[in-house]
Amino acid sequence: ERTIRMGILDACYNLGSPCGSLVVGPLLDWGGYIAAFSTAIILFILDIIYVLLRIKKKVPTIDENSHGICSRILDIGISLRTMVRRRPGYATQLLFLLVLAMMFDSFPVFGEGNVKYLFVKRALDWTHTQYGNWSSYGSYLGVAGLVILIPLFKGLFGLRDGTLGLLGAVSRTSANLCYGFVTNTTKEWLMWLGATLGAARNLAPVSIRAMLALLAGTKDV
Repeated sequence: ERTIRMGILDACYNLGSPCGSLVVGPLLDWGGYIAAFSTAIILFILDIIYVLLRIKKKVPTIDENSHGICSRILDIGISLRTMVRRRPGYATQLLFLLVLAMMFDSFPVFGEGNVKYLFVKRALDWTHTQYGNWSSYGSYLGVAGLVILIPLFKGLFGLRDGTLGLLGAVSRTSANLCYGFVTNTTKEWLMWLGATLGAARNLAPVSIRAMLALLAGTKDV
């Protein structure tokens, strides 16, 4: 259930990205960067208003012996002590491995995100609208993968979290291999094939977080 709940939460969070990618192309064609950035600013303002009106947060009591909020936030030592705390079996070692796995999964995502549009513009001569359509297609498939595949694999087939993570890694690797062979406009179909093969890529971070929460326990989560 933990993995399924995290999958649904990730799907809701990631749903905003394809919507933005799908809309930004027509906005740029219609009104240029002014229209695109103005729309983004309006959405940010609406977010702030929604949070102020709908999200109710209790003010926490501050311990007199504490050294301030900033000190507690920046106290990396607490996190490190939590990581190295002795746990039954090989739980501590597994926590380290899972943290490394999350790092290795995140590095390519943030790295490729900064250059992917430049890549398709040079290799395929795509416009921002074409890139937005392709990006939205891949993102929607990723969201569908979370909503459909996790309940299917966990509920129907009873797959373990580690197996889901492996499937997600294979999916992301297959997609990136397809992108790597795109060198000219005749191989544009590989971009769409890669986006399709990468539909299960988000299974990896979801399964990693689920295993981290399970190993750490409710006290340290």
